[in-house]
Amino acid sequence: KMMTVTAIMAGLLPILWGNGTGASVMKRIAAPMVGGMISSTVLTLVVIPAVYSLWKERAVRSADAHGETSRPIPSPVPTLGVDALPALTGGSGVPLKPTRNASQA
Repeated sequence: KMMTVTAIMAGLLPILWGNGTGASVMKRIAAPMVGGMISSTVLTLVVIPAVYSLWKERAVRSADAHGETSRPIPSPVPTLGVDALPALTGGSGVPLKPTRNASQA
């Protein structure tokens, strides 16, 4: 996110500072884009994580108040487990064997 915003801002700032022919029209286009890039970055990196943290903390406190046992939060990153077995075995359950070419024999 930060690299994208930096690249876009690097392209928009010279437009904002320009004084040549047509600069007034381009400034009116570039100014809202710069504001949008700044606000979307702040929203993505600060506001959304803060709201999520507060929401999750409220859910944990509510569960503790009701005496529910806490469960581990599932990882958002998929792992290679039993579900990946059909893909790794060609659907047969038997691991795939490497084949030899005539040049390897």
